[in-house]
Amino acid sequence: MLIHQPEVEDREQSLTDPSITVRSAALRDYSYFGVLDDIPSLVKIAKDDSSLAIQHNAAMAISDILSRHRLQKKLSRIQRHRMVQKLQTINPNEVPAIYIALGSLGHDALIGVLLTGVRNSNAEISWASTLGLTRFAISAAAIEHVEVKRRVLEALGDEDIDSDTRIKLTYIC
Repeated sequence: MLIHQPEVEDREQSLTDPSITVRSAALRDYSYFGVLDDIPSLVKIAKDDSSLAIQHNAAMAISDILSRHRLQKKLSRIQRHRMVQKLQTINPNEVPAIYIALGSLGHDALIGVLLTGVRNSNAEISWASTLGLTRFAISAAAIEHVEVKRRVLEALGDEDIDSDTRIKLTYIC
């Protein structure tokens, strides 16, 4: 049963359309139907598109693709490491949604990066990191990963964090 009907006929061609509406529709299709091989072109869009909304939508499409593959255990540790390297070419200060994609990878080394982002004073970065860490935690629970639980609880117990960060960490728990 197909839940999402494609919005564009040719996703790849639609990504070059001058209309933000058409490019957004193509990126929504990538969110539902995209595969790992689509990620390099989506990374380029997240880094280079002139529209912040399109950059954000590309990062979200990457996140959705990675979530599907991670939960189905289709990514090896080496593939996740390579993907981290690709995603880290995107500046999270310019495209905060990349934190959500990083969280979807579930790569252990990213727990600290995500926790640092949660503590960021920029609300958009902080919330994107919170969502990324939430995705990481949900995926981690699915594969019985205990390190993320320990690190989040450890951060929650830090007396130096502000109340906003404490609320976000509680949300993740």
